[in-house]
Amino acid sequence: ARVIATAGSAAKLERLRALGAHEVVNHATEDVGARVRELTAKKGVEVVFEHVGGAVFEQAVGALARGGRLVTCGATAGGRVGLDLNLLFGRHLTLLGSWMGRRAELVEVLRFIGDGRLKPVVDSVVPLAEARRAHERIEAREHFGIPHDAFIIVSAGRLVAWKGFQLLIEVMPKIKLEVPCAKLVIIGSWPEEMALCNAITTTGLTAAVTLRGDMPHDEFLRYLRAGDLFILNSSYEGFSHVLLEAMAMEIPVMATAVGGNMEIISDGVHGLLYSRNDPETVARTVRMLHGNVGLRQRLTQAAKRDLTRFGREEIIRKTVGVLSAV
Repeated sequence: ARVIATAGSAAKLERLRALGAHEVVNHATEDVGARVRELTAKKGVEVVFEHVGGAVFEQAVGALARGGRLVTCGATAGGRVGLDLNLLFGRHLTLLGSWMGRRAELVEVLRFIGDGRLKPVVDSVVPLAEARRAHERIEAREHFGIPHDAFIIVSAGRLVAWKGFQLLIEVMPKIKLEVPCAKLVIIGSWPEEMALCNAITTTGLTAAVTLRGDMPHDEFLRYLRAGDLFILNSSYEGFSHVLLEAMAMEIPVMATAVGGNMEIISDGVHGLLYSRNDPETVARTVRMLHGNVGLRQRLTQAAKRDLTRFGREEIIRKTVGVLSAV
């Protein structure tokens, strides 16, 4: 069978291609029916599986060939839809509604998954105790309009050379070779903002790299929670509060092995450390973390658990100990 899949963002379209779709259509910017007829030499398709509703439903009907069937099982974008009856009876179309299924059918589907004939796409797996965090992450991504299946790399700080943002931009093409859904978001402003904008434009990365500018602190924390990986690529660093904030927001962290970063992160335990000015290692590590959900979860869980090392009472206790020894 030839499969034409639709999605509403570039990242999702890339993911669909990776999953094996022969053709993809952006239903947010294209008329699905018109585009499908263009791809099928005006014939249309025999079957449409539709689970969005809203305006997409009418376009999906328009994509059907004579004698075609549409199966619908959802109304995420709205339950009230338009329907051209001339198309329905003129093309001898069939509309089928499906509401879940029987227990025996569920068992059969699970057997297909066990046999490897069906491969469900899983964003991440979290223990039941982390269910609240999972819901907060979904809500944060919806707040910022981040596609559910995008892999968001966050970096933040004053836009100065020693923060290493230029290197992160330069390695994005190497990252996207294996992680086409990867996007880099840099949060911060001046004085190097224009230089970074030029670097993004000249390398053709405007769809993959975003400069968000400054944002209120509560919004910044929410963005961290929406992300998949935080990178601090400084050439030197004191005691980084942003690393602690990222760890508290339960986003995996990568940082250069410089200054206070090594006090905050035990390599391989709370995050991953790497040598500065090493673009190959950055690209390779990001690709590895993208494919290793279990490692990302272990790093975030350990980081959150050990943040008590930097709590107020613990800092006061250690300070008193140092002063008492003088």
